[in-house]
Amino acid sequence: MDDRGPRPDRIAKTAAALIIGDELLKGKVRDENTPFLAERLFELGVSLGRVVYVPDEISDIAKSLNELRTAFDIVFTSGGVGPTHDDLTLEAIASAFNVDLEESEQFIQLFEEHYGQCLSAGHLRMARLPQGVELLYEEGSSFPTLRMDNVFIFPGVPKYFRMKFEAVKKYFEGNPAFLSEKIGIYADECDIVDLLDDLVKAFPMLAIGSYPLVARPPCVTITFDSTDAALIAEAMSFFKSLLSKRNIPTVKNMLPEEK
Repeated sequence: MDDRGPRPDRIAKTAAALIIGDELLKGKVRDENTPFLAERLFELGVSLGRVVYVPDEISDIAKSLNELRTAFDIVFTSGGVGPTHDDLTLEAIASAFNVDLEESEQFIQLFEEHYGQCLSAGHLRMARLPQGVELLYEEGSSFPTLRMDNVFIFPGVPKYFRMKFEAVKKYFEGNPAFLSEKIGIYADECDIVDLLDDLVKAFPMLAIGSYPLVARPPCVTITFDSTDAALIAEAMSFFKSLLSKRNIPTVKNMLPEEK
């Protein structure tokens, strides 16, 4: 295995998410984990560069995982780690890394201590882990988080996904946090394309977003994202000067949910 995972001497700057489950692709369940992950990574200065949804198919999961783990510093998987027939994530991860599944004595012991006489074959099935997987024991967590190189293996249930993330977020801290500011304006998006082009040309290192709001009169929210507060302030001042020359008024408005 390569050593791309977050280490004290390597702070993760880019991330991807592999969201697993037929229920998501069929619209039976709404994905709550991606919005949470995107928001929390943004706060930590980690750029979420790709989100891939795959069905409960070993080959699809393994292929997508191999593509993501070589392209990004860190990958989060969500779902497919339970005891049922369609929980195939661990087997797929073993396939991606070309290793076998083996019973983890540590996991078996944890299940025995936690479930006692209620321990079932289903619990023991979840104790079959890819060879080489690392168990991260974090304070306040009953069970360790699984990490395979630069891949963090999370459950799909939102409550547990969030708990796992909060337990391991220290591995991603160290980057300057992303900052975000916005300007709301009364205008049609098509009428300010040239102004946005000038803005992007003047500030190529800044992430500029344009989000129209369905309203009358038409409104657009322009967002400014960077780790540099001074650069954001300079860009906002520059853009306001462009708006002033065009007599386009600004307005405080909420960022629309959809573009």
